[in-house]
Amino acid sequence: MQYILSWGLALGCFAYLFWKIDLKSFWQTLIQASPHWLLGVALLNILVLLLKAERWRLFVRPLSSLSFGETLCLTILGFFGNSILPARAGDVGRGLYLAKRGVPWAAGVSTVASDKLIDAIGLMSFVIPLIPSLPRFLRDGALLLLFMVSGIFVFILFFSRKFTQKDLVYARGRVSKALMALSLGTHGFKDKIIFFKAYLLTLFSWFLQIEMLILTAKALGLSLGFATALLTILGLNVALVLPTPPAGIGIAHAAIVMVLTHFGYAKPEALSIAVLYHGIQVMVLAVLGPVFWVLKSRLLAGFASANAAE
Repeated sequence: MQYILSWGLALGCFAYLFWKIDLKSFWQTLIQASPHWLLGVALLNILVLLLKAERWRLFVRPLSSLSFGETLCLTILGFFGNSILPARAGDVGRGLYLAKRGVPWAAGVSTVASDKLIDAIGLMSFVIPLIPSLPRFLRDGALLLLFMVSGIFVFILFFSRKFTQKDLVYARGRVSKALMALSLGTHGFKDKIIFFKAYLLTLFSWFLQIEMLILTAKALGLSLGFATALLTILGLNVALVLPTPPAGIGIAHAAIVMVLTHFGYAKPEALSIAVLYHGIQVMVLAVLGPVFWVLKSRLLAGFASANAAE
């Protein structure tokens, strides 16, 4: 049902966009894009993937000693999976891989959830100072996201216990064991060094993603300020809380267009930015994903052996 709903929302967004936007003006804007700036966007996107791989490795560290190469391979495959599979199955898959390294499956998935939570904390760190001045449609979404993120973060810090994998042996019942395993994946939040490093990586990652959007606009000969780009990224991520099809297609485009048109950009320009920004990220994964998929067994085995030798 969620899968059908997500595609219904996506098709509705596309129908609305192409009904409201002059397609000739959109195409004329799109073909003016400078490939040099777009190459820069793609390179920044790869750097973001590297940062996210290292950040996830930090959250996995209390449970298993993965090499950076392993987490990079799994991160790229995870995001590639998200771009072609429903329900963010790629993220679940990289968490489940940890079971091969002796980590309970629930704890592995919990490390991915922790990674997503620190991502949201980093974004809200940029947004909080701007909340009083946000337009209502963004302010409501930002406050809801802030409430959700803060609630989960406080619960992890003050109410969840710090179990060890040995404690699972003595747990009674499947539910108790699953809850304890989920808690294992959040240990990074209670380690000050891990949390601080992950938080800094997150801030840098969001800064680069904002710059990606600015460069995308620049490739079209448009000027996009840092604050406007930040709020566009916020609107995009609030929209992605909705049921979305693989890669957030349709919904991501509509969110970007909605925010940019609010700040005075013409609809053809806004849609051109949305198509290029989203399209480059999908293309990067479309290139890297199959390569890492074909070589995953060899790469993961090689990285694991090298890590063990160290």
